[in-house]
Amino acid sequence: MAKFSPIHEVIENAINLDLANPGFLISEKEQGLKDSAIYMGCLDYYRCWPMKVRMARKYGMDGGQYTIPFDAVFNEGVPRIPKEQQKYAYFLGVMRVNKPSWNQMSNPNNFDRQLLGVSIQPNQYDPLKQITYETYEDLSTGQPQFDIDRTTSTINVMCPFGLGQLIWDFAVGFTNPEYVEMSKVDWLCTFISYRFIESIVQARSGIKLTNAGFDVSTAALEERLAYLREKVGKIKALSISYLCQWS
Repeated sequence: MAKFSPIHEVIENAINLDLANPGFLISEKEQGLKDSAIYMGCLDYYRCWPMKVRMARKYGMDGGQYTIPFDAVFNEGVPRIPKEQQKYAYFLGVMRVNKPSWNQMSNPNNFDRQLLGVSIQPNQYDPLKQITYETYEDLSTGQPQFDIDRTTSTINVMCPFGLGQLIWDFAVGFTNPEYVEMSKVDWLCTFISYRFIESIVQARSGIKLTNAGFDVSTAALEERLAYLREKVGKIKALSISYLCQWS
């Protein structure tokens, strides 16, 4: 008997409940659709709730461009993705690039003044001045530009003028359900059940029986599918607030 991991067991039980199994039996071929449903359900989930991997990269006057391989995102980002998990991981995209400002709160000149023994008063944080300084800096240096090249599995970056640091937030997904947060496993199960029942309904709707004493009815499954479709829509709507945090 195959030994399932905890999340796989949750998925199996969730599918059984959605199908009212064993009261509702599925064929051996339909059992084969389950793995495909799990795979596609994971893709659906991570498009809405990607894993955030953060990385910092410095740039200087000597070079205005560099590349970030997808492998570097997995191996050098925070959190790092273990080697055994990388075969299930894939790069979804860049969701946010932050360019920290050399502002009055972090001006290196203040450190020089302290080393020279010059008495300085603590900075009084002024939000309006802060926005003004950052606006001036943005106008003078510009914003970083990038494009994703999936043929070479790299992110090509064109840095802004000057020197500084870019903080990248990358989106990563997995084809294995084991890496989903336990607090969101129920949502993953909804995506998987929706994919699974949709495929069964589609397959059975095309069956035509002649000279048989029974009919193949998909009414119960279609009713459950409509419920899952509505639930999936609500989960996707909830994910908007999460994805907006990246921008």
